[in-house]
Amino acid sequence: MSANLYYLMTLLPTLPSSLGGQIDYDYAISKIKEDGTSSLDYFADLLEAEKEIEKCGLQYYVLNNSGYKPQLPEGLPEAFKNDFGCYADMQEADWLTKVYK
Repeated sequence: MSANLYYLMTLLPTLPSSLGGQIDYDYAISKIKEDGTSSLDYFADLLEAEKEIEKCGLQYYVLNNSGYKPQLPEGLPEAFKNDFGCYADMQEADWLTKVYK
C-alpha cells in the first residue's frame, strides 16, 4: 500500500468540514508522485489531464483565448496527447468526446 495514500484520498470529493479539511490540489499531486509507484504516477497524470481538459475548454471555447497552450503531463500516451491537441480543429462537444474516450 502506498505510504502517500492519504494524498490520493484527498483528491476524492471533500468531506463535510466537521470531518476534516481539504489539502491543496497541487500539493496532493506532488505527494502522490513522490511515492514513486508507476501506477500512482500515471493516475496522478490522468488527474492532471482531467484538470487540463477543463482549463482548455474554458480558455479556448468559452473565453476564445486562441493563444492558449495546454500543458499536459509528460507521462501520458502520445495518442492521447494527439487527440487532446485537436481542440483547435474541432467543435467543443466533439473534442470532449474524443479526449474522454
